[in-house]
Amino acid sequence: MKKNMKVLAMAVGLTIMGSTTAAYASPGGLDKNGGHTCRTNCGKYGLETGEYHYHNNWKQDNGKWYFYDQNGTKAKGWQQVGTIWYYFNGNGAMQTGWQQVGTTWYYFNGSGAMQTGWQSINGAWYYFNGSGAMQTGWQAISGTWYYFNGSGAMQTGWQAIDGKWYYFNGSGAMQTGWQLIKGVKYYFESNGAWNPNK
Repeated sequence: MKKNMKVLAMAVGLTIMGSTTAAYASPGGLDKNGGHTCRTNCGKYGLETGEYHYHNNWKQDNGKWYFYDQNGTKAKGWQQVGTIWYYFNGNGAMQTGWQQVGTTWYYFNGSGAMQTGWQSINGAWYYFNGSGAMQTGWQAISGTWYYFNGSGAMQTGWQAIDGKWYYFNGSGAMQTGWQLIKGVKYYFESNGAWNPNK
């Protein structure tokens, strides 16, 4: 009888252990939510001991978004997720709005996606190249010349640049040839510079 009780007790114990183990991810494994709690070598992955994290997925914490790669490492700096580029600060928090990375300015929308091409921001137009870098100075875009000031804002109307006068229409396009501006005719050379002698 005692022998049977011992066998029963062992069976119950194994059952309990089995059910408890099934509730957690095995070391290095993922639970049903696609993540797990870091127990060892957490600093290597940019995590705190006991921090729950996902693999190849997003996590929101205290209003900030974080991304964990396929190894469960918290993304920092530039990270491409799908076809979209994001930037994460030193703590791994996704960045939005204007961000200076090195000496270059970038703009990230409210979802954190890096912007390219033409963007209207706070009433001004900006242009970002294919790498997302904000452009300044003279830029030829689709065969048309534009001018962006030092803050990257597209210029319109009369602009004095390097000692010469230029005129940009309401869309920012540099004008050439004869132009009627507020009832007065002006002539602009092929490089856009105003010629006051014509």
